[in-house]
Amino acid sequence: IVTDLRMAQNGNYIIATVMSASPSVILIDPVSNAPQRSIVLPRMRTGEAGQPRAAVINREGTRMFVAMGTTSSGELLAINLSTGIPEKALPVGANPCGMELSPDGRFLYVANSGSGDLSVIDAWTFQEMGRVRVGVNPQRVAITPDGSKVFVTNKGSDNVTVLNGQNQSPIATVPVGKGPVGIACTSDGSKVFVACTGSSNISILDGHSGGVINTSSPMPQSTPWGIAVCP
Repeated sequence: IVTDLRMAQNGNYIIATVMSASPSVILIDPVSNAPQRSIVLPRMRTGEAGQPRAAVINREGTRMFVAMGTTSSGELLAINLSTGIPEKALPVGANPCGMELSPDGRFLYVANSGSGDLSVIDAWTFQEMGRVRVGVNPQRVAITPDGSKVFVTNKGSDNVTVLNGQNQSPIATVPVGKGPVGIACTSDGSKVFVACTGSSNISILDGHSGGVINTSSPMPQSTPWGIAVCP
């Protein structure tokens, strides 16, 4: 099962995290769409067989970060991209689901669905700076292109937490449709689109104020989960 699919910040790979008996990350050539490498992931430091839910590559293309977890625990792996060997592991909240790297490459934001919080990681030193309480069952993270705001979808509380991207403090909780999961910002940061699985619609937020500016009509027989915005 592919749990996450995204383009690396430097555009060199499409990254696919795969949940299976042998969990892995597959790196895909974005031109040919052919798999280039498959990196098999180890067990977590606790000895548990965690499953990968998201992966990102740093801007330099030297290190990959993989969020892994179980319903009761979570871990962030730092993998040397040239060798495919894990270098470090860092505990995060329970059952991490979504993760994003800030545009400047400094911060990693990990949404921990099992513990209802957001781990803020210094990607340069690979240390957890803190955890921020968000809503119930947080799922995905989006960051405005200038890094000024961070948005977290909370599937269990039907809202989006908005944080200040400079100091990681919550600044708003915005009600949206039911069961929000996928989230994406426009390239200019003016709008944020939220896929609501329970109400089968899309909530559109103002990227500056965070407020809801529009809601799509429900999509019949549809459960919108992921979402992307064309640049």
